[in-house]
Amino acid sequence: MSNAMNFIVTAFVAIATSGFLTLGIAQTYHNSRAELISKHASDAAKTPPIEGVVKKINRYSGRVTVFHGPPSSGTQGTMEAYWVKNEGWLEQLKVGQKIRFTTNAVAGGSTMLRFEIVECTVLVCD
Repeated sequence: MSNAMNFIVTAFVAIATSGFLTLGIAQTYHNSRAELISKHASDAAKTPPIEGVVKKINRYSGRVTVFHGPPSSGTQGTMEAYWVKNEGWLEQLKVGQKIRFTTNAVAGGSTMLRFEIVECTVLVCD
């Protein structure tokens, strides 16, 4: 019976500590992304802003999904998920808001470096 009890205790400890390991890995990943974003933040001034509509906000992953119109290439609109430079922005954004934002492709994905909420009137916004 002591072997069975040791196995149960060992399994419980392994399961209980796995959450802490996952949190540490996620924080390390977030910190490395933040360093890359800050290195490339000056590129945001070089790219033209994009206008779009917020479709989804995922506070857990730190991403916002935006449907945006065609860039200068003339293609149809597309929906993309972007990491945000500042996670506090996820509290400011709301689904359905029209925004103007700049992005930069960093570390395997696009990051929203700046955004502003576009004030709509009945005659101007869709």
